[in-house]
Amino acid sequence: MKLPYFLKNLPTPARILLRPMLLISLVLHGAVLMLPLAYDLKKSENPEKEKTVKITKLSSPTQSSSKAFPKSSLSPKSTPRRTRRRQDTPLQTPQWNQTSPPQIIITRSLEQTNPSQNQQISQPSATSNASQAQPQQNGETSNDSNEESTLPQKVVNFFATFPRYPRAEKGSGGVLRSEFDEATYIWHTADNLETVAENFENELLPTKNFDSPKRIKGEPNFRVYEVSSHTDETNYLHLISKDEITAIYLESEEYSLEQLMEADTEDRSVMAGLSIAIEMVKNEYRLKDFEENDLNRLVEKDNFKGKNFEFKFARKTTAEQPASPTELASSLNKQLKGLGFESLSEEGNYGGGTIYKVKQSEFEIYLIFAPAHDQDDNPITVIIPSKEKPR
Repeated sequence: MKLPYFLKNLPTPARILLRPMLLISLVLHGAVLMLPLAYDLKKSENPEKEKTVKITKLSSPTQSSSKAFPKSSLSPKSTPRRTRRRQDTPLQTPQWNQTSPPQIIITRSLEQTNPSQNQQISQPSATSNASQAQPQQNGETSNDSNEESTLPQKVVNFFATFPRYPRAEKGSGGVLRSEFDEATYIWHTADNLETVAENFENELLPTKNFDSPKRIKGEPNFRVYEVSSHTDETNYLHLISKDEITAIYLESEEYSLEQLMEADTEDRSVMAGLSIAIEMVKNEYRLKDFEENDLNRLVEKDNFKGKNFEFKFARKTTAEQPASPTELASSLNKQLKGLGFESLSEEGNYGGGTIYKVKQSEFEIYLIFAPAHDQDDNPITVIIPSKEKPR
């Protein structure tokens, strides 16, 4: 081996000592690099989040075709891909705690026709610019709309091919509330819970597409099974018995009987549509997210301490780019109509600002355009959603 120049100039005894020392240092360095590093499990744990119930619905063509159910499991037309289920977050929200009751969130397609165009608000600027702004708005919202509507597509094969109980009828049969009757997989039968459970455990499952069910909850009138496909996609089968009727409900999340019976309901994708519209207005007027300390800057702050206000979706104007409540409402109305919502309608005043009702089909929510001040005491406007009409 050719020695480095500086080694050639050393005396022979020094070169003899340096060679094994260099070799030993290389070995020790390699050994140190191979040592496993400590892993802090506490840092990898996900923070606990408030449980919500997500009712999965597919598009109307899939729902109508699923009503004619076979007595045995269906054969899938295509093999579903391995997917990693994640919780949808339609928009970024301020990172501060907000207590709210658990909700049942109903997934619905954003591609819905507008049932009516009544109760239009006064918006001269929006009317004159509608033809120019509409193509741009459609282009900006197409990606978001596609993203929100992908959730049902991920589970369509699983839900459409999952075995159905013989002679069961569509809906919960009154066991659950009427909101559940539009879920993708909800059936009921007069057979008792034990018979239904035994049928799923021993006859309907396993199949060539699904593994054997794994019971994770068992009560006299309520059972939950973890069911998985051969592609490792997992959902949860809920059996609920009430008044000699057994409801059979398949969902992507596991829920307790209390949640299914008592939790509030909310249409997730319709709420996502509202979030998209608010974000479009945010980009147009450079709005900022509403933060925790902004609550004290509202002109009538004492009127906004109820739990029905959705501050995580609230947005505020800035002194650098001021916008009047009328301008904000006109822009938001234009975006909502493009997503299939009805026109905004004025519903009175609250907290010093105007209340507008947002409506699509059976979904309703209210927006308050409340006056406030920024840290420099400049007047601004805050858009605050409310689950109920504030009084």
